[in-house]
Amino acid sequence: MSFENSSREAPPVSGMSPAHRACPVCGAYAHRCFFEQKAVPIHQNVVIPSAEEARGCPRGDLALAYCDRCGLIFNAAFEDHGRRFSTEYNNAQTYSPRYRRFLEELADGLIERHALEDKMIVEIGCGQGAFLRQLCRGGKNRGLGYEPTYSGPETVEGEAVRFVRSFFHEHHAGFPVHLVVCRQVLDVIPDPRRLVAALHAALGASTAVNVFVEVADATWTLKSCALWDLGYERCGYFSSQSLRWLMEQEGFKVVRLDTSFGAQYLWLEAHPDDGLGKEKPSKASGTLEKLVAGFASNAQSRLDNALRVLREDSRMVKCCVWGAAGKGVTFLNSVDPHCRFVGFAVDLNPAKQGKYVAGTGHPIVGPEHLAKAPVGSVVLMNPNYQEEVSQHLHQMGV
Repeated sequence: MSFENSSREAPPVSGMSPAHRACPVCGAYAHRCFFEQKAVPIHQNVVIPSAEEARGCPRGDLALAYCDRCGLIFNAAFEDHGRRFSTEYNNAQTYSPRYRRFLEELADGLIERHALEDKMIVEIGCGQGAFLRQLCRGGKNRGLGYEPTYSGPETVEGEAVRFVRSFFHEHHAGFPVHLVVCRQVLDVIPDPRRLVAALHAALGASTAVNVFVEVADATWTLKSCALWDLGYERCGYFSSQSLRWLMEQEGFKVVRLDTSFGAQYLWLEAHPDDGLGKEKPSKASGTLEKLVAGFASNAQSRLDNALRVLREDSRMVKCCVWGAAGKGVTFLNSVDPHCRFVGFAVDLNPAKQGKYVAGTGHPIVGPEHLAKAPVGSVVLMNPNYQEEVSQHLHQMGV
């Protein structure tokens, strides 16, 4: 089936000339860029009050480069100017019961493995503090969270948990810490080595301090051709090899490394060990290299197929997208930039409801909107939420 002017609805992806930017993890120069998208919104989770402002949002280019020295994938076209990590930024996911269960299980596992009771916990990039509060409530611990976008009170949980509205720096030290948590941060900052080095400098050589790091798993993204996981906010995409190498290069000993959340997340646990690091990394895995080689063509096929499905499903009435975070924003900008097929995006986060999708201007509504606005289909952005969303729709009689 052919369709008119498909390049406007699904921008083609292609290989690029070699990047002239060093890998932010190992310092090598990438051999090639393998995926390109022009003029994507630089933010996916900044709430935008009007459709006009949303369509005129700041944009940047995506040019994914693969480093075959350490296995990192990074945006070689990334420029940090213009990004606003302030209280306007909102990526809270805890309105989803499925995600809350994930956080509860993650917290319970950390508390059990590291005997977290009446201990001090620091979280770097704590968002609105939900996970840090969970860790502290579960083991009667004390917590300190660093987050420039935090918008709540300075102290919570009877002053057991305190928040600092700033990024973490090396000088943030001087107190005993048992666990440091850093979730979904290393892949959204342009210089992850600087943060890991600052953390090691703050902790010193204390092997008693445990560090928990979580990022999106690049291998899952490539295997699943999860095109909607790509965005300007994320500077780097870590494989297990590149994440391990980053930590070891900066003086940490990795003791656990695994995946979670349906294999979408990659995590590790480590502690300071000055006997490690400064070794040359081995060549990145052949599996990752093969996935990179085939990604652009697979992504183009997926874009074309998504557009075909939207055209067919919206012949009588427009469909809607469930999820107005990173995946939803990328999807809508890729296949429906002019709001021709999708009527609106649904999101459980009340801070996003009544606002508009960056880049396209699609309105964001709450689930109750579906009861009064007929749609042809509901497009689910993340398979992890299929059961939850199906139950929600059933309860509403949709």
